[in-house]
Amino acid sequence: MKKYDFKETGFESYTNKHAKVVIVGITPGNNQLGEEEIGRLTPAEIKRKYAFRGEPMRSNLIDMLNFIGIIKFLGIESCKTIWEDDFCLVEMTSLLKKATYEIESGDMFNKANKIKGNRELEEEFNKGFVEDCKLYQDAKLFVACGNGVYKILMDLYRQNIINTPVIGIAHPSGQNGNWIKCYLKKKQANSETLKRCEKMRNDAIEQVDFLICAN
Repeated sequence: MKKYDFKETGFESYTNKHAKVVIVGITPGNNQLGEEEIGRLTPAEIKRKYAFRGEPMRSNLIDMLNFIGIIKFLGIESCKTIWEDDFCLVEMTSLLKKATYEIESGDMFNKANKIKGNRELEEEFNKGFVEDCKLYQDAKLFVACGNGVYKILMDLYRQNIINTPVIGIAHPSGQNGNWIKCYLKKKQANSETLKRCEKMRNDAIEQVDFLICAN
């Protein structure tokens, strides 16, 4: 069984309990590590600076959230401001809250569907993200970054660990260009994989519209 190393980000201890929208990735990547800021900034300040940091990841995330109507749901002009004045409205977190690396290869962990079945990963997932789910008393929506994260969040929803709707977006990594283009209707869904992306997008828009009308 593969072994993993868990590295502090500088913000894994901060949880916005009053977030209206919870955005969930797999694990912080190399561009999201703010460990050099520990002791100089608070964990909340480090998260504001480093969560989903890097391009085109952050721009892709903003574009997709805007596209499905999160701006209307939160009552803001652009999701760019969730790292600025509207930081209090969201929680940006990951299934594995610490940056996770495979020890033998040194590669960043990036397969959400590999968490289950690995004792180390499951323990990190359960004591971090799953425990945090109990704290989000004001959350109205969970946004999963990528199909693998979406499946895990839906499983938690079915177990009543998450008690609010779950929607999915394409993972915002620059290596996921086809899914992102399809999600933003810049590419036709001409394969079974992209048809799954198209369905995820349409379901997300429908759910966000419903929540807007319900408020």
